[in-house]
Amino acid sequence: MTETVAIRELTKQELEPALRRLLGHRAFFAGLTGSNTHKVVQAGTTKVEFIDDDLENRRIIAFTRIPDVLSMEVVRKGAAYQIVRPTEPMEATMDARYRGLIARHETAVLRQSFPQLVRIADVDMAMRPLSEILIRVQEYGQYIPRARRGTAPGRRQAREAKYARFLADINFIRREGAGYVAGPELPSGFGEDAPAEEIYQAFLGGVLQANHQYLTDVLHLTMITPFLRVENAYYWPAHRAERMIRIRRERFEAVHRHYYGRTSAHFESNLQSLIRKGALEREKGNIVGTDEILGPLLKADGGSWATSGAAT
Repeated sequence: MTETVAIRELTKQELEPALRRLLGHRAFFAGLTGSNTHKVVQAGTTKVEFIDDDLENRRIIAFTRIPDVLSMEVVRKGAAYQIVRPTEPMEATMDARYRGLIARHETAVLRQSFPQLVRIADVDMAMRPLSEILIRVQEYGQYIPRARRGTAPGRRQAREAKYARFLADINFIRREGAGYVAGPELPSGFGEDAPAEEIYQAFLGGVLQANHQYLTDVLHLTMITPFLRVENAYYWPAHRAERMIRIRRERFEAVHRHYYGRTSAHFESNLQSLIRKGALEREKGNIVGTDEILGPLLKADGGSWATSGAAT
């Protein structure tokens, strides 16, 4: 039998209690769409997370708000409205939305940790084709694509053309005649004595921040993703706890699996690379983050994620 609940007005004050009666006490009103004759209400829910600090032997309870978990039809019945609860279970949708929040958080972590990431050899190698184009623009004032041989471009030419289009899309370079010159977003202002490595890292960091999802999905530079996920397995729960936490070294892989379902075959070497480059730290047998990365993440929220903690 389909569950419904009746309300008098389509206001948050009436909709939110109605949603909680239908979906449970963690549900909340997330929006109302539709026309005058057909309305759809969006409902979100709150996920409870338990985050352990192994050094302090403390468990922190975090509440993560997940919007747009369900869409429910609103039917006019005389002077009242009825909200019809969907028949499909909401758990699968809630889990998918939660995984989406974790994936989006990778971008926030990337914005703070790109100086460390671009110094990792595997990431550097994956980004090398992009950096070669930018270095040519920096050193020689322009990048001219390789001349075509035959009637159709070769595989390498096609790949370089795709990289150049991407860099032009993010305004790092711009087309001029037969080649490309520096665009308005290309990092600049380096001193005459600036080390080449500093300039190189600024270029790659800017590219990573601009659109790392495009790099992995379209350009297939997937080498970045495993490192970012290892980082995020620490910074997501630390961000949710709103404080630096310590995770026992031997438990960290299980924490990674909890958020991502599985670990890379190179999990250990990826973790060691992140530690060596300073994106994560090892402290008395625990994995811990850095203030340079976690601090800006915490400031970005303005305290909007409510948490509470209790020692166990």
